[in-house]
Amino acid sequence: MGVLTLLPLFAVAACTPANTESDSATPKQVLTSIEVPAPLDAAALGVQAVDESDPAAGLTLFTLPVPTAPDLETRSRGFIDSWRAAAQASGSALDVGFDVVGANRQVLALRYRASADQGASTGSEVFFTDLASGAVWSSAELLTPEGLAALGAAVTESSPEIVAGDLPGQALASDVRFDAAGDLVVVNTTPSGEVAWKAPRELVDGWLTQQGRIARGAMRSEGAFIGVNGPQQPAPVILADVPLPPPPAPPVPPPPAPGQSTGGPVDCTGAKCIALTVDDGPGAYTQQLLDILASKGVKATFYLVGKQVAAYPDTTRNIAAAGHAIGNHTWGHPNLPTLSSADRLQQINSTSQAIIDAIGHGPSTMRPPYGAADAATLADLASVGLPVILWDVDSEDWKNRDAAKTTERVMATSRAGSIVLMHDIHASTIQAVPGIIDQLAAQGYTFVTVDQMLGAMNPGQKYFSR
Repeated sequence: MGVLTLLPLFAVAACTPANTESDSATPKQVLTSIEVPAPLDAAALGVQAVDESDPAAGLTLFTLPVPTAPDLETRSRGFIDSWRAAAQASGSALDVGFDVVGANRQVLALRYRASADQGASTGSEVFFTDLASGAVWSSAELLTPEGLAALGAAVTESSPEIVAGDLPGQALASDVRFDAAGDLVVVNTTPSGEVAWKAPRELVDGWLTQQGRIARGAMRSEGAFIGVNGPQQPAPVILADVPLPPPPAPPVPPPPAPGQSTGGPVDCTGAKCIALTVDDGPGAYTQQLLDILASKGVKATFYLVGKQVAAYPDTTRNIAAAGHAIGNHTWGHPNLPTLSSADRLQQINSTSQAIIDAIGHGPSTMRPPYGAADAATLADLASVGLPVILWDVDSEDWKNRDAAKTTERVMATSRAGSIVLMHDIHASTIQAVPGIIDQLAAQGYTFVTVDQMLGAMNPGQKYFSR
């Protein structure tokens, strides 16, 4: 019988490159050998396997249908079919099953495993599924090409005897996971059995794709797994049932000078208030924006995308710690009126839960992507206790991608009580913010959060300005 193998995602060299003077300071043993992590209890998570075995064909097969993620079935079938064809060609019996290797909040990680020729040939592949959006990624897709190369070099550096003897030609990144601390775990099946290593979170920060950051953020979360049977499974996140932001401090006289923010109430009937709002983060530029706002003494309102919160939990915590207001901007930035009510609620509730997991309390307001909110959407938002914040000043930073034009637009259209729309996913916006703040302050504006400016708001009601 022939030996079955999977096509390698990349091959690890059998020998370690000679050290040079430039890399002599590189730490050795960058990976730590660990015990292979035990799978999670699938039954306790509500994950039900389906038996599709065919004894006549020498096939033992267990799969997991996920209604909200049809791509998972497509990807897992691809793995199964590659092994089925090879087993048939060699006349081998084939066993295929899966283990749950991660399940936090809305992300499910499944390890599909195959064994043929009485265990002489084995392989596995891990798939991460975002149940809120239906997106599916193989574990290799969590790493950039540079990250894949770095992982191979790290394994070679840490365990050259294993690599030299067992791993050349194996798909080293076919089983990559994250533990609760955010450390990367890589597992490989060798002729001698399974081996596993762990790389610290700090080491792999630069290895990850955006999908990798989302997957790691979910695995680090302590949020409960929502289940695999669709959006009807998770209970709505009713803000009355979760910790809310602390009440504002009592009024502190005197009123703030123009251009300054305060954490307490502001009388916007007397002060010339304006609320800067920032959508679509957190992301690569958010911390730079936070530093600018801190230097100017300005508070803003951040409307966060749930998958970005999962990818950047530390930045989310920095936003809250700096005293900025945080709102819900859905999990994946869809056009809400085009979704079913159940799908809308999952987009909203998953994001509220991600924010709760990151900072300990839920968002106070919500902004629908594209400003799109029909009557049905507003009813859903009312059911979860979220007012709807739109805007009356569109910086058009998303269109012009030019700091000067963004600044000109804001200055030309702002008035007392305005809510200004910006996005921190554009470098040009970050460049524009210092000038916008300085020019607005020179015109006597006081910077406030949306919550400060509007005060008590009604869930499900739209607000464009004061």
